[in-house]
Amino acid sequence: MKRAVKIVSLMLVVATLAVLAVSCGSSIVGTWEGEVLGQKFSYEFKKDGTYKCTVTVLGVSSSTEGKYEYKDGKLSLDGGAAAECKVDGNTLEFVNSSSISLKLTKK
Repeated sequence: MKRAVKIVSLMLVVATLAVLAVSCGSSIVGTWEGEVLGQKFSYEFKKDGTYKCTVTVLGVSSSTEGKYEYKDGKLSLDGGAAAECKVDGNTLEFVNSSSISLKLTKK
């Protein structure tokens, strides 16, 4: 009986850790929009590790797609340099290596 309780307890701990890992890793998943110096940005981060970025300047839009990695508070697009990235509720803010900050709101 004690052994069964230990096994069930261990299974619950493992399941809880798995749920936490998935929820932390996917907190960036979704569509985020923002504007900097008249340029509108839209990022869609998907669960499968791909993204789509659309930039609109003077009514003309251009899109790009690729792969991203979000780990330990850092966001890397297409294997490039990782940018510091903070998710706070419905706000995503990241700063690139040139100290340029972009703040986006989740849609």
